[in-house]
Amino acid sequence: MANTTTLSSQQLIVTVEDASIINELKRAIKMMRGVSKISVRKPKKTEIELAREEAQTGKVTKWENVDDLFNEILGE
Repeated sequence: MANTTTLSSQQLIVTVEDASIINELKRAIKMMRGVSKISVRKPKKTEIELAREEAQTGKVTKWENVDDLFNEILGE
């Protein structure tokens, strides 16, 4: 049987808190009769999560004052 998904295929969505069990779940589900495809989707990080990571890793720009910021933005 080919690994294709048609409009008539049913889907089961499972939300997993512990990502370390994903491979075990995939192996168990593959053993079930009628399973044609398994895909794992990782949640995308929000803008605030990305900004916090950048701040923690030091990927920030600092200016002495607001005028310096605007001068850099405006290219003056």
